[in-house]
Amino acid sequence: MVSPNAPERRLDVWSLRCLFNLAGLYDRWLKGEFADILPKKRAVTPGSPNAPPNSTFSVTAYYIDRIDGHQLAEVHFFELSDGSSTEHDPKNLHLDGIDYRRHKGSRWWNEIRRDPSTLFPRHSWLYNRYADWRRYKCKRWGR
Repeated sequence: MVSPNAPERRLDVWSLRCLFNLAGLYDRWLKGEFADILPKKRAVTPGSPNAPPNSTFSVTAYYIDRIDGHQLAEVHFFELSDGSSTEHDPKNLHLDGIDYRRHKGSRWWNEIRRDPSTLFPRHSWLYNRYADWRRYKCKRWGR
């Protein structure tokens, strides 16, 4: 739970990534502004379809504000065999007093609400155009 009394807003994964990037949370994490906790670190099964080929661990981390102790983000990333990591993918955010979370539910329409890009084959021409549109939309309008 990010914050027990904060209003909650459900978003798709692209909007969460946009907010995460606009807030500059990853850059602030790199500068050491947050206390990070690594509660889940699991070895990657070889040949896992969602993991990069050279990944060794699947990691979930929390960005904790050093000043007030509030959780600002829950992120997922993969540690790679060379010691680097993939981009941090936000799962939950707490910004400006609002908890931002992914849409929930397990039915197919909830999967589409959570990530509209699932309508397209991964890394296809359509998927790549959709990803370009979402990145442009984030930079232009902030969502």
